[in-house]
Amino acid sequence: MILSIHKVMNTNINTIVLDIKQVSKIFGVRETTARSWAKSKKIPGYKIGKQWFFNRNAILDFQSIEDSIKVLGENAKPSHKNMFDILLKDKNLEVRIEVKSSNLRESTKGKYWRFSMLHKSENSDYYLLMGYDENRTKLLRAYFIPTPELFKYVPTITNKSRGRSYEFKGFNTYLNDKFMSGFILEDYRKEGGK
Repeated sequence: MILSIHKVMNTNINTIVLDIKQVSKIFGVRETTARSWAKSKKIPGYKIGKQWFFNRNAILDFQSIEDSIKVLGENAKPSHKNMFDILLKDKNLEVRIEVKSSNLRESTKGKYWRFSMLHKSENSDYYLLMGYDENRTKLLRAYFIPTPELFKYVPTITNKSRGRSYEFKGFNTYLNDKFMSGFILEDYRKEGGK
């Protein structure tokens, strides 16, 4: 049974279960480093025999939170509440930030990120949208957008692309999206990316 799971895991980044090789590739570290992270429970994983296995969603959530803290700076801390991911504290100011991430996809309209599962606007002050490359190994762009601004924009996309009122929880952001470009916090593509 372990052998059949292992064969499934080696297909691509979109599998449900990842192995140590895939996790080390996502974080850009050696397999020994990823293994020591798993042993020390820095990253969520489980061991069967001598092999480590990881839930894909848990690893990608961990990756986006870690990268978010790097982007936002030392005042950003992970939240342990369910409604938002990061708390940014500076003196008397406290900002609640919801983090969403996506790997780059392609359609006939061009390359885009799909950000989904947006929580209600009252649950956070800002959204930090993290756009990764196709293999989820490099952060290409980070958007920092006030929640009310994002929610003004999302229904427009929803009505246009779905032909119905705002009921679903996601939207596509294309690389050349003029509205979203006003909220770029970091653009790593200048440094040799795509």
